[in-house]
This record gives sequence, C-alpha cells and structure tokens, in this order.
Amino acid sequence: MTLTLRLLRISLCWLALAGGLWVGAKALSGKDGFQNRVRQELMGAHPLVGRATQEGVTLTVEGGERPSRVTLELTPCDTGQATQLHFSATRSRDARTLEADAWPESLAGSGPSVWLPPETLMEIVIHGLSASSSFFWSLTLEEAEPGPRRGAAVHRVQESGRFTTVRDPGQSFHFALVSDMHFFLDSLRPSLPLDMLESEGMLLYGLDSLEWFRSSRDTIRHEFSLVAANVCRDEPDFVIGLGDHFDLHTLGFNPAFSNMALAEQAHRETRDLLAEHLADAGALYQVLGNWEGESGDHDPEQRAFARQARQRYQVNPRPGTPGCAGSEHEDYYRFSWGDGLFVVLNVRGYTSTSHLLGGEPTNPGGPTDFTLGDAQFEFLEESLRLSDPRYKFLCIHHVVGGNGGDRANSSYGRGGGRAASVGEQARIHELMKQHGVQALFYGHDHVFTDIVVDGIHYALPGTTSAPWRFDEQDTGYETFWKTSGHGRVEVTPELATVEFVNIRGEVLHQFTLDPSH
Repeated sequence: MTLTLRLLRISLCWLALAGGLWVGAKALSGKDGFQNRVRQELMGAHPLVGRATQEGVTLTVEGGERPSRVTLELTPCDTGQATQLHFSATRSRDARTLEADAWPESLAGSGPSVWLPPETLMEIVIHGLSASSSFFWSLTLEEAEPGPRRGAAVHRVQESGRFTTVRDPGQSFHFALVSDMHFFLDSLRPSLPLDMLESEGMLLYGLDSLEWFRSSRDTIRHEFSLVAANVCRDEPDFVIGLGDHFDLHTLGFNPAFSNMALAEQAHRETRDLLAEHLADAGALYQVLGNWEGESGDHDPEQRAFARQARQRYQVNPRPGTPGCAGSEHEDYYRFSWGDGLFVVLNVRGYTSTSHLLGGEPTNPGGPTDFTLGDAQFEFLEESLRLSDPRYKFLCIHHVVGGNGGDRANSSYGRGGGRAASVGEQARIHELMKQHGVQALFYGHDHVFTDIVVDGIHYALPGTTSAPWRFDEQDTGYETFWKTSGHGRVEVTPELATVEFVNIRGEVLHQFTLDPSH
C-alpha cells in the first residue's frame, strides 16, 4: 500500500470520527440541540394537511420515540379568535393509524388531548367548519409520561400552519404548482464500502461521490426552502406537487424498493421536508412521478412496498373523501375547488413497459408505449363528462406519450405539448378538446415552458430544486427557462391567470385562461 493511500485512509477515519463527534456535540448542546432532541422524542415527522373538504381537512402527525398527548387549536384567519377542539381517537383496522373527528358542537371551550403511541401515525379528520374559510392550526405534543417533572419542565413541541376549506362555486382562489424536488435523502445516502479503501483510485472515486451527494443534497434543500417561502408568502388555498419529490439515484436508475423499511424511510423523510416548508400553503395534493418505485414494470411485491409507504405518509384523497373520487390506491383522483375541476393522473403506474433514459435494450419502451390503463382512462373520461365547471385542469407528471429532442428522451416521456398527438396522449388530447379543458400541468423536464395546442396550454412550472436542467437537444423545447421556481394560478369566475415564478419571486411568463362558459 502506498504512503499516499495510507495517509488517505488515516485522514478519512479522522474525518469520519471528527465529523461524528462534531455532529453529536452539536445535537446535544445548546438550545437548538435540546429542542431537536425533544422533537425527536415526541414527533416522528412534521404534521401534513391534505384531503380538504367544504367543512374541514385531514391533519396527520406521527408520534416520536415516546408516547405523547396531542392538543389541536384552530384560529379563523378572519377573526383571530382561537378555539381548542374536542376530538376523539380510535385505531384504524391496521392498528397503525388513529382517526379523530372534530365535532362542530364542541368547537368552543377547552377540548381534551389525545394519547399518541410512539411511532404511530395519527389522522385528525376535522369537519363541521364553514366552506371557503381559512384557519391557522396549532398542534401541541406533550410528553404523556413526564415522571417526576411537572409544569414548565414537561417536554412539549408545537407545530403550526394554515389551511383553507374547499371554496364554493363563484369564489375566487389561487393555488401553487411545485415539481421535481428530487430530494437527496439522508436515509439513502451512499456508503463507502471497505473494499474501496484498498484501491487509491476507487477511494478517490468514492470520496468524490460522497461529496457530490452531500453538496447536491444541501443545494436542493436550500433552493426548495426559498421556493417554498415564495409559495407560502402568497397564502395559496392548496399546493399540487407534480411528482418526483425524492430521488433514488444512489440505488440505481428508477429502481424499485427492495424492502418496506427503505420505502418508508424515503417517504417519511420526504413528507417531513414538504410538511415543514409548506405548512402555510394549505392542503397538499401529490402527483406520482417516475422515481417513487411504483412504475408498472416493477415487481408487484416491491411496488407494494412503495405504495403502502406512500399511502401512509401522503394525504391524497381517498374513495369516500367528500367531493372527491378516484383509485383505492390514492394514485389518481379528482377534486373540485370553486369553479375548477382538477383531475390528477398517474402515467407511470399503469405503463408496463420499461422506460429508462437510454437506448435499447436498456430502454425497451418507446414514445407510444405509455398508458393510463383502461380503468384510469375511463375515470378520466367520466370525470370530464360528468362535470361542467368553468375551468378544467389535468395534472400529471408527464404526458402519456413522448416527443423530446431525440429518441431516448422521447421514450422517457419528454416533450409536453410536442407530444400532444403521440400514442395515448392523442386520445387524451381529443378528450380535452371535447370537454373544454384549458390546461394540462406537468413536470418531469425540469424547466419552465408553455406550449399551446388547439387552444390548450401544456404548462410546465419548472423545478423547485432538481440539480439537472435540460436543454433543447433533450426536450425539443425552443422557448424555456432553466431557473428554479414554481407556478402560481389565480382563478376568478371571469378569468384564470397562470404565472411562472422564479426562485427570486420574479414572474418569468404569464398567460390567461378563459372560462368555458
């Protein structure tokens, strides 16, 4: 072994030791370290709001390492007068979820707290509120078994946010679109195998990979936090996430999860980041992308790991959610808000051919192989046919076809409106024309662009933070913006306005949509 390699090995060991000691000392010392430890004891992940209805929302919270007592307080945004909720809790059929109902007759006065077991997900289903109303919520978790400590010495953690109940027809509202966060997850960080230490070249490659992961992770989270702050500053009624919220490159390219624990870690960490930074942005509706381990070509058992983890940590509409409809797997659904109908679709989950980024045989699927499947296509047709609001929007990770800058990217689903007449997307486009859909919002290509086909906008609101930005040779787009940012949509009975907003809060592009009647 060369002297250089020996020195590298010694340095690596010291760096790992020093880093571990520094992190440990930081976590255990000071006010912030103490608060982080208390939060870890009482709360597993930040509370997340979803499944908005005309009379409430579902608020989910996960217990931490120790049992806690949960208290919920609501403050109407227009009055500023806080009320504590009475609510009960019962275990669900799988014994992993608690469901709590807030009763309208108990909105005034002091309400009881609910016991939350360790590492248990609790769902608080709030109902009995007024439609078209905004509330601040405050959730307090307090240790249930403080022992000899009492009063101010009892450990507690408080989380807060804002939500709006579903708007009545005729009411104006606005919502935000975010896409392709591609969070690099600590639970999936690359490791440095011991056999790498035997080769100077492999060791340098491994250290390079670790540094790339760390710096990319930090940049992604920083940019997302800035974009999320812009979103929350506008106080939208809700946010739609257009897929690829986390990244699995450390496991391979679009891989399946090998076990349930890994899937849960990925969804839990992602949910924690989304809930922390978008707490003031209302309910979150999530679209499936192509990195969640649920593609139709994945092994069914491994796909089940990802699906169960997603349903545990996301809060998408379920069959039976008032005002909504969709799949029992919560992967495609519809909901109404004011004068708008929103149909959320899942392109990758029902496409059985493999669509990786490369040529044959690594990417046997082609631009025309994408499909919604029969049941989902019928759901889309029914959703557009049975409802006649002023505005109709489709939301999907990428169009059900491909026409990118080359064959490989087309087979990967790039191209947006350029693929309006490709494969099954041609049938969907005809449905949109027939039933007056004004816009299809999608992600996947990591840039801002807007293509109009037959009066329908194929609008891509960029990426909040993905480290890859694609050029014309990849996407085929002639006009596009490569900066981070989000989409902002203002809907009134007379007009809908869509804006592309960059990370600095500047409007890059704007277009308007006329109501269908």
